[in-house]
Amino acid sequence: MAQTQGYPTEANIATYLTAQGVEEITENQTDYMQEYRQGLWQGMKRTEAVSALSCYAPTTTTVNFIAGNYTWNGEEKTYSPTSNNNPTDNDTTYYWMDSANTVQSAIDGTGWPATEHMKIAEVAVNASGVITDITDRRTAVHKLFSSGVTSGVTTGLIMVKSANSATVKALLDTATNNLFAVNANDFILKIVFCTGTAAGATCVVDIGLDAAAGSGADLDGFIIDANANAAGVASSEDNTYAGVYADQGGKLVAANGYVTIDSSTDQDSSSWVGAVYMFYIPYKA
Repeated sequence: MAQTQGYPTEANIATYLTAQGVEEITENQTDYMQEYRQGLWQGMKRTEAVSALSCYAPTTTTVNFIAGNYTWNGEEKTYSPTSNNNPTDNDTTYYWMDSANTVQSAIDGTGWPATEHMKIAEVAVNASGVITDITDRRTAVHKLFSSGVTSGVTTGLIMVKSANSATVKALLDTATNNLFAVNANDFILKIVFCTGTAAGATCVVDIGLDAAAGSGADLDGFIIDANANAAGVASSEDNTYAGVYADQGGKLVAANGYVTIDSSTDQDSSSWVGAVYMFYIPYKA
């Protein structure tokens, strides 16, 4: 029966394959499988760059992940598969890549980790242990998640990390909390604290570096007393609000550590809505 998926004409398909450098199987070829494998190889080589870390099922009950190169905060890494993984029966298992180039997992009841990670897939398994669905959670550009924070290339070597409303509000609890992970010799260009909906009560916010990332704890090294109870933007590169910046210009990170955030009052039950952005140049030896 003829195919019905809206294919081009045979002549147009042949022209397209030739332009793509894909060889067709020779008519009356006695070694059909050899040319079939060669054609399959040509097609797969073209998708190799985007197939890295893709989850597949080598058996009906186990999964594994395709080898290849990927980027982590601007650093190229190479993943090599280990033994097959056996997801939890009668549940959905989450799989992600951690900063050590290792695939980790947890059931959906536990959820994705709070630490920086790259989502790979969700694998559904029935009560008999048989895989029923694999949902790909990778994106065309690999995306990192760090306590609700995403990372992505913006312009050139400059990168940005952003923390959303729910993430930031949970950190505005009067304690000094880790906001963004940073590495030694990263160069932080600017921190921006944005308030869309005010906290509803007095709340001043300081943003700086922890003791590991600085020469000592520098809790207000970027922003001093940003006003979370007034809509607007506080930036480390200007004085949009009086007193919100510690000093203008970028900072070189001394050691692996964190950009921290501190607040004067607990905003967990408030209506605060906003975000924090960090613009930086990652260090690559």
